[in-house]
Amino acid sequence: LEQWRDLAIRPSAEDCHMDDRPMLELEVDNVKLLGQKCDEARREMNQHLVPHDGPYEHLLIPALSQIPLAGQGLFFASQSDHTLPAHTELCYYWGHLHNFQSSR
Repeated sequence: LEQWRDLAIRPSAEDCHMDDRPMLELEVDNVKLLGQKCDEARREMNQHLVPHDGPYEHLLIPALSQIPLAGQGLFFASQSDHTLPAHTELCYYWGHLHNFQSSR
């Protein structure tokens, strides 16, 4: 669904979930409906993920990045001057992976 929405690559009927096949019958792609279907699929997949509550997750906050045009990021907000060792896993991210073009 995401390739269909983002890249306008229509799947074949065989590659399309049976609930989504009626959208193949539309002459013009309904981008809003595709977006809704992508969100529904993401929510359904996320319900089946094993929760990973790490020791630092309560110290992570979403905030606007200082990188121009980057949008929001997830930042470590320590209550003190605490530093973390290199390669420390802070959390697991289950959202969309973006590059510069797809994040717009």
